[in-house]
Amino acid sequence: MSTIRFKIKEFADIATTLALDARLNDRFLSSAEIGELVQLDRNAYPLSEKDFLNEVKCFVHRLYIANDLAFETSYGTGDIVIKRLTAKELDGEFLKPSELLKQLKQLRYNVFNNAGYTYLGQKDEDKLNGLIAYIRDNLEANVEGWN
Repeated sequence: MSTIRFKIKEFADIATTLALDARLNDRFLSSAEIGELVQLDRNAYPLSEKDFLNEVKCFVHRLYIANDLAFETSYGTGDIVIKRLTAKELDGEFLKPSELLKQLKQLRYNVFNNAGYTYLGQKDEDKLNGLIAYIRDNLEANVEGWN
């Protein structure tokens, strides 16, 4: 097993695509997450565009941290310092579904270090796996508009 460090631009492209692709918007928040939002504030869902973008960028930032930690614990030679990304750094380009699927699958592999440990929380891992499955299933079923 070898771990690669994703470039910030790759995270930015993932964040932009997750935020702007309407086909993925309804799949981004789980029913449990929606329930938590409503429990906190009945008016919290549906999220405003700004709040949704913030949720996406926070998720992608956690993916970035998990990838950086996996890389550093595999190959780092000193103190581990993880750069905090700004919201602006997570503004990227829109990816086609097949490109997004490829990136997410590679990222899922690369949040594990060489010893097989992950630095991604269970909820984020479930979200990542759910997004991968949803995109893969729609591409494999040749659903109109997913090519």
